[in-house]
Amino acid sequence: MTGAGKPAIEELLEAGRRSLARGDADAAIHHFNRALKSSPVSPEARAGLYGAFMLKGDAGQKQFYVLAMEAARLSGGAGAAESAALDRLLTAGFKAGRLDELAREFRARAGKDPSAALFLKRIYAMSLLAAENAPRASDYRPNLFIRVFFDCLLLPASCAAIVASVAIPRARPAFGFGVFLFACYAVYRAALMLLRRYR
Repeated sequence: MTGAGKPAIEELLEAGRRSLARGDADAAIHHFNRALKSSPVSPEARAGLYGAFMLKGDAGQKQFYVLAMEAARLSGGAGAAESAALDRLLTAGFKAGRLDELAREFRARAGKDPSAALFLKRIYAMSLLAAENAPRASDYRPNLFIRVFFDCLLLPASCAAIVASVAIPRARPAFGFGVFLFACYAVYRAALMLLRRYR
């Protein structure tokens, strides 16, 4: 404790790290923000906030990934510290879905800053990885027998039964049967769409 009764910044940073280790992101944010009030340019406090924001993002609150990006931007220094800050920025940008934004930013800086050009290559590599891992629509197709049964038999039969029940008074009892057949066909098409999307 300081003479004024306030915790020293190192105590606040350590309390924040302990909270992170326990998985208590809210407590960590509290401690690191208090540390920033004592030392607004503390890269350690910014890095701690980055970790806490990422923890909340990983827990499902995706908006915290954007906050983690901002904390990462301010957590650098020189040399290894700057490299670590860029690593944090890239990770948060990837999880936030903001790689395009980062690419535009560092493309504008690449002409004057060689390190920005190198980082831009890493952004492109991460973008390719994200594209490769993105969910794709499946090209699933049912076998010929299933397609013929549903498309060439069931669908025409259901339509014929419905039309006949409307056009021919004696065939009205077939209306319910036609609707049932058409409902079966609709279920088949819905299942086919789901298989193509998620298989």
